[in-house]
Amino acid sequence: MSVTRTFLALGSVGATVALVCASSAFAMHGGAGSTLRASLVAPTGSDHNPCTSTAPCLSFDRAFRAAPCGGSIIVESGEYAQQAIGADTTKAGCRTFTVFTPEAGGYVRIDGGLSVQASYVKILGSETFADAQAGRRVGFDVIGGIGVAAQAGSTSAQDSVPDHVWIERTNSKSGYIAGATNVTFKGTNIGPAVSCNYGDTCAVDLNNGYHEEDLFVIRSRQDPDGTVRPDTNAVLDGVYLHDLTKVYDRCSTYPVSCSNHADCIQIYSFDQLTITNSTFSNCSDTDFFVKNDDGPWAPFRGLSIVNNYLGSITYPTGYYDAQVVNGCDSVSFEYNVVIGHNVVIGCKSAPSATSVEGNILPSAGYGACTAAVWRYNFFSMADASPCHSSDSVDSPRVFAQPGSGRGTWLTLRYIVVAGAPVDVRLTVFQGAHIVGRINLRNTPPLTGRTRLVAWQPSLRPGKRHGAYRFCASVAAAGSGAQFSAASCAAVVR
Repeated sequence: MSVTRTFLALGSVGATVALVCASSAFAMHGGAGSTLRASLVAPTGSDHNPCTSTAPCLSFDRAFRAAPCGGSIIVESGEYAQQAIGADTTKAGCRTFTVFTPEAGGYVRIDGGLSVQASYVKILGSETFADAQAGRRVGFDVIGGIGVAAQAGSTSAQDSVPDHVWIERTNSKSGYIAGATNVTFKGTNIGPAVSCNYGDTCAVDLNNGYHEEDLFVIRSRQDPDGTVRPDTNAVLDGVYLHDLTKVYDRCSTYPVSCSNHADCIQIYSFDQLTITNSTFSNCSDTDFFVKNDDGPWAPFRGLSIVNNYLGSITYPTGYYDAQVVNGCDSVSFEYNVVIGHNVVIGCKSAPSATSVEGNILPSAGYGACTAAVWRYNFFSMADASPCHSSDSVDSPRVFAQPGSGRGTWLTLRYIVVAGAPVDVRLTVFQGAHIVGRINLRNTPPLTGRTRLVAWQPSLRPGKRHGAYRFCASVAAAGSGAQFSAASCAAVVR
């Protein structure tokens, strides 16, 4: 059956505050006594210049070195060659972002890659998700790849390991993180690109000369002396990865080079990685493929994949929308919408370490039920088999699970699966007594994104929270029809 899927999540309102506060760091200050100053980069500048408005410099690296810790760097519109922002030893103690932004309303085209090897760098573009979907190339447009990588010296003591790099609202053909810490890609557009191996003529003919096998790659880096540089605390938030194509008849060494595994994200190793609020569209073989191929020396722990939309993969011989193998240490796959193929998630040797909860997907991958802990998932294929008694197959219903709380707010999480707009009735019980009601009328379909709602119980002075029960039911919007049977979950505060 055809089902429109709707996600609604009830949680803390604190997340919206964090987003507002983050933007305040981008302000430029001028005048006497200012702690920040603006440096200028221009296509007609020179790196012999001091990077001022009257004497701009040419490269991002020169501007970074000219700017103080926490400075602002304005990039004039125009076309630039490939850029690499290297580490600056004079900023070793800097704990404030130096921010690169295009001039107001400007368009900056980098004809090559943009590599960040320094710490506390923010690349702040101007593109929106709507721009990316419409194919509008605005702000920072990187024709090659954009990413963050450690500079490995001959010994580990000579390494430069990027720490705290933030890349937001940019365009690029591909992205990567290799051996860095505290890296965030937020609201970036990655794609379209043609998947080519090195030496293939299709790279020159179809891909602006650049060889992109996958749209995004995350892996550790091993120094010549054997020191491992893992990616630690990486976040992909609101990233749009799309339109990765393999073209067999344009490969110079067909079929060998065209047998490459072309994924929107390929992840080799990591230490704490979060992929959230992101959209995968028209990927070739898989939306994301997680495997420990960096060797036994590389970390592979702490993976959170939450609230993403995984569209159908396009290549006829494609595999799965999501494949996580050997990920046995703290893997969470929750509140995602998967369209098209199945998923393979978990590790049979430690199934309790992988949580698969609250997702909408065609069915569980082969053998996946025994490789993870499954709860509250909705399978859209009529012949799918549930992995847990809380899973539902091919029939709209409500799932409710407890969530974490903050302060005096009682936070709960629920998911509604429906084929049309619905009215949602939420009831909170304490023991046998109703202590709260929330009615959400005419809730529209909302595929692959959460809604935030919060409820605060009324407490008499000196009283503490106790055990609550949260129940949710739905009815067709505005129909006056009887609400469905309630789905309930206990919440203890």
